[in-house]
Amino acid sequence: MKPRNSKLKMIFIAVILLSLSFDLLSQWNLTLSLDQAYNNNPFRLPEQQESWISSLNFGIQRQFNNFFINYDGQFNYFEAMGNRNFYWHQVGVGFGSENTNFGMNVEQRVNKTDYNIYNYSMLAGYFNQQFQLAKFNWLWSNGAFYNDYSELSQLNNWEINSNLQIHRTFPTRTTIMGGTGIYYKRYTNSELTVPLDTATTQIYESALGNGKGGSSGGRHGTIGSDGGYFSQIIYADFEVPSITQIRLWGRLAQSLTATTGLAVQYNYQNLLSESARFITGISYNYSEESQTFDDPMGYEGSSIGGELTQLLFGGIILKGAFYYRDKQYVSQGIYTDAEIYDGSILRSDIDKIFWLNFQKRVEINFREGSDLIFKFNYQWINNQSNSYWYDYSNHQVSIGFEFQL
Repeated sequence: MKPRNSKLKMIFIAVILLSLSFDLLSQWNLTLSLDQAYNNNPFRLPEQQESWISSLNFGIQRQFNNFFINYDGQFNYFEAMGNRNFYWHQVGVGFGSENTNFGMNVEQRVNKTDYNIYNYSMLAGYFNQQFQLAKFNWLWSNGAFYNDYSELSQLNNWEINSNLQIHRTFPTRTTIMGGTGIYYKRYTNSELTVPLDTATTQIYESALGNGKGGSSGGRHGTIGSDGGYFSQIIYADFEVPSITQIRLWGRLAQSLTATTGLAVQYNYQNLLSESARFITGISYNYSEESQTFDDPMGYEGSSIGGELTQLLFGGIILKGAFYYRDKQYVSQGIYTDAEIYDGSILRSDIDKIFWLNFQKRVEINFREGSDLIFKFNYQWINNQSNSYWYDYSNHQVSIGFEFQL
């Protein structure tokens, strides 16, 4: 498959945005990047469908003494399935100093009409405090979020979390890090109902049936030529009013030589609630936001992995990593095939991730701190699941450049 002239259009738009922003650069910091990727399964389905993907990113920030404002936007273009194109953006403000800071962000994703089930808005606030105690550096971070899904109001929720992290580097060039956090999510709608309004009827094509634990299911079509996103049967459990989860992690990093570093990391998460709200049968949405596809507060488990960093000739930085994750779902059943959902067996996944990144930074003679970054990335994901619609593999290769001005 060959990319079309749309990629040239993306480059043209990037150049125009860069040139229009030159007059602002004396007061604003600008980031502009363009990435071109080939992905053999961008929506992580059992039946793979490949596509070229162009991502245009734009960020601008202004710093005033102890206050800053920023805006970030990203447009994603799918060559083989234009209906999946979407725009994500965020605006934020922050206050404070290096040790104490707080602020808020507003985030939104906008999709085309056929895929507006992925539309969401998020309001977030945060507070961070750094301090030193017993020769360790400590970070206490707190966040509060309101998540709104215009087409899936049953998933609307408030979430708060609090994390405590430690960090220390020793003369042996060994760094230890660790942390613990508690996460609480409260759904705004605790009723066991699935309304069928005008917008929702594009998704729920028939009356809903019964499932495990008060779950509801609706029949849908198979994967289409434009990267269809539903299983034959979609199930959801909207009964659980809230979820509480604890997370623990530790990381050990060691400088092996002046140009080589190695790190290993372990993560663990456990639900204090006996069950979790879920919706199953909706595919990955090509976004860091994951509550519709695979909510991390819906399962327990652990992960372990390692990262290698190597400084190569000409200032090229090579980073590689491999992670192995075990996920045990507390409420979600499985699809034994494309159509049959069995709520008596809980979903269980083994997730393997490998990624490789090359990066080259070049200083440009525009102003102090201006850089041009060239990037090459490869990522492989293999998710082995006892649930048909979540047993998938994925390969992605991308190249790109980023201006920091």
